[in-house]
Parts: sequence; C-alpha cells; structure tokens
Amino acid sequence: MRTVVVTDSSGRPSRPAGNEAAMVVVPITILLADRQVPDDQIDPLVVDETLARGEPIKTRAPGVIDYLDAVESTDAQAAVILTPAAELTAMWRHACHVPWLADRPVAVVDTRTAASGQALVAEVASEAARDGNRSLADVVAAAQGAAARARVIGAVGTAEPLVAAGMVEIERGRGRPTVFEARQGTIEPLRVLDGEDPVTALADLYGRQRGAGDPVAFTGAGAGRGGQAMAERLAELVGSDRPPEVCSAAMTVYTGRGVIGIAWLDRA
Repeated sequence: MRTVVVTDSSGRPSRPAGNEAAMVVVPITILLADRQVPDDQIDPLVVDETLARGEPIKTRAPGVIDYLDAVESTDAQAAVILTPAAELTAMWRHACHVPWLADRPVAVVDTRTAASGQALVAEVASEAARDGNRSLADVVAAAQGAAARARVIGAVGTAEPLVAAGMVEIERGRGRPTVFEARQGTIEPLRVLDGEDPVTALADLYGRQRGAGDPVAFTGAGAGRGGQAMAERLAELVGSDRPPEVCSAAMTVYTGRGVIGIAWLDRA
C-alpha cells in the first residue's frame, strides 16, 4: 500500500524528499491588512517589515477541506497527516475530521512539536512512506516514534508574541530576550538572557542534553543576513552537518522577529 505524508508548511522538511510523491505540503495562510497570502507565496521580508511596523498580521491554519484536498490530490492508497502539537494550533482538530470524509484510509499524528521539530518528524515519516512495502500502520509508527523523540530549543528577542498567542506564561522578563524549549506539546521559557549571546547560550544548552541526536539549526523567515549568520554560527558550534533551515513565514508571525534555535531527535 503506497502511503502519502501530508504536513503543513510550518513543518516542511528542508531536505529534498527524493520522491516528491511521498509528501504533500499544505500552506498556512497569512492575513495582512489588505490581503491574504499562502505562506509559501509571500516574500518573508513583507512579514518581517509588517511586524517591525507593528501593523496587524495574523495566520489562518489549514482547514478540514484543505487537508482533505491534499489527501485526495494524490493517487496514494492511504495517507498520514502530521500536525503541530494540538495545544499550539487548531490544525490537529481540523485534520481529525478528514478520516471520516476521505475516500481512502487516513491517520492523523500529532507530532507533539512544531516548526523544525515537526519537519524532522516529517522526514522520518516520508522516508518510511517511500518504502512501498511499508503499511499505513508502519508509517504511523515511524511518525509517532520520531514525535516522541523530537526536541526544540530556541531564543526569541522578546517572549511577547508567544505570550500574546497564549502559548507561554511568563511573569518575569517579558520584553527581554528569552530561551525556550518546545517539547511534548508545551513551550516552556527556560531563562531570560541578560546581555548574553543567544547563539552561545543555545549551543551550551544543547551540549548539556543527554542523548541528543544530530541537530539542525534554524532561523526565522525574513531575518536577513544577520539571522542567517547567527544560525550558521550556531550550526557550527553544535557540530551540525546540515545547512541551517529557514522557518516558514507563518512561524515568524507566531514567534516574532529574530528567532533562532536548534531542533533534533533524541537517539532511540
């Protein structure tokens, strides 16, 4: 049974899929004051500049029909939909309607993470899906196994966007650079950075993790050369053999400007 993996654009893997038919990516919509644009079609600088000016900008998660169309746009006999953690977005709830509506077997997996962490889970799932001898249950098991090991740590210039979105609660240090961890459906502020270099702080934190697998550094869309340079330095410090990823423009709306971080799967 050939199975396709469906993920949203915030969890799109940066590595070439090898077999593009193994994955379908559903875009998140960015809502500007004067128009709506899929986040895979917008110039990230537009998002960054809109945030810098303090103008209204929001996102809309893929809906039930978006996920259903993605599943039924392929000739695969089954599908696995991967979503960010249910606590962070409505995507999991939307996707859970699809198995009742689709014309083929569909499973939904909450990856318990987001962004580059979700992308790593999607890589594992799509690798399993490319093996034509693997069943739907096999692909689900691969995704769930990776989700259980997914880790993300990052630094934001200010925690205000995450607080405003209801993703974190923080009493001290609001408005200041903050290190956070996204793991198993929660985003936990770890500490406020007091004049420290966020790249060094993240590299040190990663180095103290037991069982940490191969990391991938990431930065926010629209961060420009400065953000890219920070992510490249972070990748070098943690010994990553992968070029840094640039998160989707939608993720920049969620996290605010200037986010950098590291994602990995703990070793089994």
